[in-house]
Amino acid sequence: MTTSSFSHAFKFDTWSMKYREEINQGTWIFAPELSEKLSAPLRPMSPKSQTLDSTPLRQPSHALPAVPDQFPLTQHQNHSFEMGNRDEMPLHWKDPTQYVWPRQLRSVLKPVFTVLCIVAFGHKIAHSNYEAFAKDTDRISRRISQISTVVSLLLASISALVTTVPPRDEILNYTLRGPYLCMWASFGILLGGVIVASADVYGLATCTPQLAIKMMGTRMRIWSVLIMLAYPFFSVGVGVSVCVLGLLAAAWCSEDLIVKNGCVFLLLVPASLILVFLVTLRESPLQPEDGSKLNRADESGRSNEEQPSRAATSSTMQTPV
Repeated sequence: MTTSSFSHAFKFDTWSMKYREEINQGTWIFAPELSEKLSAPLRPMSPKSQTLDSTPLRQPSHALPAVPDQFPLTQHQNHSFEMGNRDEMPLHWKDPTQYVWPRQLRSVLKPVFTVLCIVAFGHKIAHSNYEAFAKDTDRISRRISQISTVVSLLLASISALVTTVPPRDEILNYTLRGPYLCMWASFGILLGGVIVASADVYGLATCTPQLAIKMMGTRMRIWSVLIMLAYPFFSVGVGVSVCVLGLLAAAWCSEDLIVKNGCVFLLLVPASLILVFLVTLRESPLQPEDGSKLNRADESGRSNEEQPSRAATSSTMQTPV
């Protein structure tokens, strides 16, 4: 090997090391023709051949970020990662019955899912985004806390009945076998409602979007969460109904005619409110022409309010300085 070829080879080796160091730092990118030269085996170069030092380098069109010493945590490794408030919920949150097989069960499970959503969330469908979920979490927690307070009062009342002897057996004897079993069943149902309500309040207080995604990741988990959130409400309804049934049975077995007739009247008064509620739901909304009239009236009122303000601004603009 001649002295000139050895010097060119030494230049190539030094330049390639320097060039690779610049590439690792993210400051340059090499042209396609240089990649072939860098990958070729090292061989003696002729003095007449063009050296690599004269090969132009292509600078990147945009600034490349510097490579840090340690890569940041990914989305799954970073525990402080938070979902966007406007991100939509998964599709199976909105209607978990659309994939049920056989299809005949969908017509049965659809109204059940709607009822569970109304009882648990307060509306017919699940949340559309995480912002609505975060707002409803506090509201649901407060509502379940109020239900647990009502259940505690009912438990105190029923426990007082099942542990005391009626003062007048001929008027109302609730220690008979049927009424007594009903009141004990009501006590157990309400006690279970208090336990589930306490667990719901604790879970909602510590719930995050990530935990919600994990707990409601499948259709079966969605049904489980909805049942847990709606159970305190159903426990109050079923427990009170069983207790009322026991007291009605005790009243029908009474020897007093006022108690027999009065219990029917006391039962019909709250039952009639169900009919009032159904009539309210069937009430038709405003007709389109009525709504258009209201909208026109609102627009005319706004225009009348805007006219004095426009006149005042025009007068101020016309006054000379």
